[in-house]
Amino acid sequence: MAIKAIFFDLFETLVENTPSDWHVSFEAICKDQNLSIEPSVLLENWYEYEHGFRAWRLDRETMEMRQPFYTYREAWNWSFERVFEDLNLNANSSDAVNQCLRDLGRRPIFPDTINVLASLQGNYLVGLLSNADRDYMEPILKRYDIFRYFDSVVCSEDAKAYKPHPDIFQLLLNSLGLDAENVIHVGDRQEEDVWGANRLGIRTVLIDRDRYIPNPLLPDPDIKIGSLSDLLVLPEIKTQLS
Repeated sequence: MAIKAIFFDLFETLVENTPSDWHVSFEAICKDQNLSIEPSVLLENWYEYEHGFRAWRLDRETMEMRQPFYTYREAWNWSFERVFEDLNLNANSSDAVNQCLRDLGRRPIFPDTINVLASLQGNYLVGLLSNADRDYMEPILKRYDIFRYFDSVVCSEDAKAYKPHPDIFQLLLNSLGLDAENVIHVGDRQEEDVWGANRLGIRTVLIDRDRYIPNPLLPDPDIKIGSLSDLLVLPEIKTQLS
């Protein structure tokens, strides 16, 4: 079937989101709230709760979202409440979450992001789907003026589902009136992006900038590339570029 659309993940596909970025946020939290703890220690303890939320939110055997649905803001606030209590810190969880969300909204895009999106525009429908809240996803799109390259944008908050659950992919398909066989999804995660899209029959391109070790229990991508720019020279894509 002909490719009519390219779907993209956001973080670590179009936008950088590194461990050092998170460390900067936690340095600011500790400084602003005058906390007598190393930022790295606070971050490590917070990650335990945050990763626990990621593991809990989707039953990977039944592929059903657990209820109720929690946004990242809600889950991260809960995580900060727990870790501040555990570490006996007198701190404001809401302020800590707001710091993380502000910083996420300022993450840099990869150097080739704009060129790739501009090259695809007008030749394909371009969609964005991300495990993200609107209140930090949209500031990034506006900050770098890349909203205009997307024909539709969907986040987990809209779908009330997180990748790899199929509902978030299906919502984007429906918004553009597309069938799965007419789409290629580009992302950086084997579980969220490859497995998630694969369940609906969407072909996948995995960006492997860091030479990840694949999980043998999960499906392999249809195509693997080393950078976003490599997408434009794939025969499946290049033939329709004007």
